Amino acid sequence: MMMIASANRDERRYLDPEQFDVTRDAADQLGFGFGTHHCAGAAIARLEIAALLKALIPRVARFEIVRQQRASLVSLQGLKHLQVNVS
Repeated sequence: MMMIASANRDERRYLDPEQFDVTRDAADQLGFGFGTHHCAGAAIARLEIAALLKALIPRVARFEIVRQQRASLVSLQGLKHLQVNVS
């Protein structure tokens, strides 16, 4: 069975697969799928995050994770809750 939840978390490929690492090669991720299964909304999602970061970077010095709760299904992983302090 293919485990989509394992995408981008392969311990054979990444030193610390569960750690968020901005230095990872963006071309190496599977967040928007691949080939014929590529996400139709990927372009708009990239535009949205670029606009968000452009607005936040001049105003925010630090993001600190206070509390997180993981949501895990058989085929997907993610966060059910993420509390962040912004300063």
